[in-house]
Amino acid sequence: MLRAPARSCLIAAMGFGFWFKLAALAVAVAIVAVIVLLLITSAFAAWGIFGGLLALAIVLMLIGWISDRRRARADMQ
Repeated sequence: MLRAPARSCLIAAMGFGFWFKLAALAVAVAIVAVIVLLLITSAFAAWGIFGGLLALAIVLMLIGWISDRRRARADMQ
């Protein structure tokens, strides 16, 4: 009867490079999240609730527009 390798063996087999890249990605995501949070909160502080929500809506619409353009370009090919 074959047994699956131990979980610790699988984790060790991934190597240092994998864990380093994963940690670097986590740090990069955290930095971007802090920057976005600071921008949104400063918009709320400077322009009030309406201006902050308007700034947030503009950013979200820009992200959606970029996503739609990429999808349309991929569908054409």
